[in-house]
Amino acid sequence: MKTLINKNKYPIALIIISLILCAANYQPGTILSGWDTLHPEFNFWDYFSRIIFGVWQQHQGLGALATQAHASEIARMFIYFPMSIFLPENLLRYSYFFLTLILGPLGTYLFLKHIVFKENSFQNQIASFSGGLFYLLNLAILQQFYVPFEMFATHFASLGFIFLFALKYIEEKSRKYLILYSVTIFLSASMAHTSTLWFAFFGIFSLFLLLYSFVK
Repeated sequence: MKTLINKNKYPIALIIISLILCAANYQPGTILSGWDTLHPEFNFWDYFSRIIFGVWQQHQGLGALATQAHASEIARMFIYFPMSIFLPENLLRYSYFFLTLILGPLGTYLFLKHIVFKENSFQNQIASFSGGLFYLLNLAILQQFYVPFEMFATHFASLGFIFLFALKYIEEKSRKYLILYSVTIFLSASMAHTSTLWFAFFGIFSLFLLLYSFVK
């Protein structure tokens, strides 16, 4: 156990720092709300109806054509709905955002360690840890989580893992990384709830892969 902890001390440190931030921002007896107030936990079946039949939103005024990609929320429900079995209603949204806050810097750390630096030296581990810490503590992330909206939190959590698994598959041609990449892309789909965020991600990700192919 001691050897395992020592081997993974930097990702464990990132998780602990993230948990401290979660604890500091949790207010007992409250329900976390924010931008667009997406609260499927209040009525899951009504929310499932809205995302499955997402083209027409009956609850908006007298009914209106959707201006957002409501169907993209289906992927998030694969996480959110099972959580509702174990967690009380007032903790669900807190838990999802805290989960994304933990996963974001962890994905960045693993991407830097295994793709950017690769050599398992002390300096590279420190650099990877610093990159994960910066990803967690910069002002843009503070702005995103101060007024929480699921698509930004999902984007924050999944970005490092998407780049990590995509490049690991390109480099090693392993089916394992293709499966991990596919699962991550599916679970990150709710970042497309407002399509402009997804277009920005897709453009930068495609440009990155194009430049990477030229370099390699």
